[in-house]
Amino acid sequence: MVYNAAENSFETNPGIIQYPATLKPTSLQSDAAGNILIRSKSGLGVFSAKMKRYYSAGDVSEFQATLQKVADI
Repeated sequence: MVYNAAENSFETNPGIIQYPATLKPTSLQSDAAGNILIRSKSGLGVFSAKMKRYYSAGDVSEFQATLQKVADI
């Protein structure tokens, strides 16, 4: 996973997105387009299934820590 500061996003490798039981963000849901929304203490982030990127609208370090708990992305 690589953070792209210019786009405020994390670029990931294509693959199956799996969430282990240890991942407990405030809210975890997906929309009709397959984008995964992760809400945490500092704001809302969106993982784009099509682009394989995670866009952060909150604290970068917190979202990065949350994403590193996600397996196989």
